[in-house]
Amino acid sequence: MRRFVLRSIVFSWIGALVLASVSGTSRAEEPPDVEFVAPALRLVHVVDGLRSQPKNRDLKRTKQTKIYQTAQAAGVDLADPPHPLAVAGYEKGRLFYVFYKIAERAVGDRPYVIQRMKKTERTWATADQEEPEVRTTYQVEVFKTFAGALKRADQHHGSYGLRDDHRREILKEYEIGFGEIPGVCEGTDWPFESGRLFEYVQTYQEAPGLYPQVRFFASTPWSLDVRFAADGTWAVRCAELGIDAPKRLPDPERGVPQADPRSRDVVLVAGKGPDGLVLKKSTLEDLVKRYGWPVQTQTWSNGSANHWFGEDLVFNLNGGGKLNTVLTLPTFSGRTQAGIRHGDPRHRVLEVLGLPRPAMTNAWTWTYEGVLFYFDGYDRVSRIVVFSP
Repeated sequence: MRRFVLRSIVFSWIGALVLASVSGTSRAEEPPDVEFVAPALRLVHVVDGLRSQPKNRDLKRTKQTKIYQTAQAAGVDLADPPHPLAVAGYEKGRLFYVFYKIAERAVGDRPYVIQRMKKTERTWATADQEEPEVRTTYQVEVFKTFAGALKRADQHHGSYGLRDDHRREILKEYEIGFGEIPGVCEGTDWPFESGRLFEYVQTYQEAPGLYPQVRFFASTPWSLDVRFAADGTWAVRCAELGIDAPKRLPDPERGVPQADPRSRDVVLVAGKGPDGLVLKKSTLEDLVKRYGWPVQTQTWSNGSANHWFGEDLVFNLNGGGKLNTVLTLPTFSGRTQAGIRHGDPRHRVLEVLGLPRPAMTNAWTWTYEGVLFYFDGYDRVSRIVVFSP
């Protein structure tokens, strides 16, 4: 595997408190050579996928989204999905499916990953047709990343009609990871407009175009197989994500991040940070002494910066170089000083800390003095932010 020196890279982020960089445990006198690590794939709760769409953090606005309306036409209410991770069905000659995935735990020298896809559609007009009509198209897209993960869940959905045909099959073969497209997408900076989180560099087309030009350094392949027929039989399958509808849907717990034992002993103190570090006082030098060199760094024109060290915490330093905010990543296995951990249900936070102010019972976030909790579609703690009150 090729080796690369990880450099400080610039990538944007959305939200005042969602800040970048994870903590590690190694110590080094100079930036180390690090190998590219391909992303791992994980399903995301459908509700969280909907919530991650622009302007729809508020679930009350979910019904305004195109995917919600498409699902509703198929008889599915995505605000209360029949399965938390994957929805699929076939009625009246139309197959519908939707799920959300995240690519995470990727390590590389650039704040983006490339995903390419080859789609092969096969259609049998009649039951006695031996050879199907075949159409192949190609697509290439680029996602901005944050601390080794997509900055928002990637939506996958389809709404296919049988029309007057007898049978249809759609096979999508994906590959996602670190790479480059010469002259289009290369280098260690985000190559598109700074406010963009996602870029189609090639929408579906029959000519391969950029598809064979993608040069991956480390990547993860996966596939989606969809088929349905006039006799009512149908299937939506993705072996890598555990989907085999209608026979089997993924275990709901498959959407929960696997805890990283390296952060098990970390205790976050509200308004202060992890033990040994102090908000408004600790510096990058203190972080490097404790965690080694950052894997990725995000900077802004005002001098503030986020640092990720390759594990479960992200550290934001203000323009004066002082520690400003600490953010957990989904794999964090430590706790707050009050004993709250990732995966704890909302009612436990209520029992320990009481109602937040303002007291929005089912809000996506609850804010207390010096600490903020995010909740996922399972209504469990999924992220913790420690800040100076």
